[in-house]
Amino acid sequence: TEYGRGVYKSTDGGRTWSLKARGLGENRQAWRTVLLPSGRLILLVARGGIEGQGYIDGGLYESDDGAETWRPMAMPDGTNAPNDLVFDPESPDRMYLSCWPRREGGREVGGGVYRTDDGGRTWVRILDEKIHAYAAAVDPHDPSTLFVGTFNSALFRSDDRGGSWRRLRGYDFKWGHRPVPDPHRPGMLYLTTFGGSVFHGPADGVPAAPETIRNLPEDRLYYSGLER
Repeated sequence: TEYGRGVYKSTDGGRTWSLKARGLGENRQAWRTVLLPSGRLILLVARGGIEGQGYIDGGLYESDDGAETWRPMAMPDGTNAPNDLVFDPESPDRMYLSCWPRREGGREVGGGVYRTDDGGRTWVRILDEKIHAYAAAVDPHDPSTLFVGTFNSALFRSDDRGGSWRRLRGYDFKWGHRPVPDPHRPGMLYLTTFGGSVFHGPADGVPAAPETIRNLPEDRLYYSGLER
């Protein structure tokens, strides 16, 4: 049984479409495509199934011929739910993969954010695997600065490509979506959410804002940095 159909491509502005699934595996729940400056295309396939009833793993694929053929890419060890991928505009082989965790042995594992410096051949986790990381963003004015939106009542920032993190005060909505640096006002940030509209505020947070989160167990673990 195939899950999903795969990727469709149009070369006439969307008037007609053709299926491009050669090389994809059983799970074809195409979730997101990312086009690198080199023309390399990366596909994120969503994890399928129902929690508690089993999963079909998600995955990564790449194409160098405009989606005519796909080949699998290595996933970070222990992950099966790629959610979003962004790349460093100054060094496109450096990419950041946001992942969704899964419950295993009473723990949340396989989530967080992972970094590759070699185009996806190897990965290292840079944000705690308990984190439900929806999407990351690279600051266009300083690619060493990253933002990550999460489903953990938290928005995270790193100023050293994921070596260390801090949770930005002043934002505490649970279901964060995608951080977007404001293209017109450097130092400001948009954050889309699920069911909470769009937030806009300082990209460094509001340090004087009162802490309103009281129910995040092991909160300090969320500050774990790059695994050497």
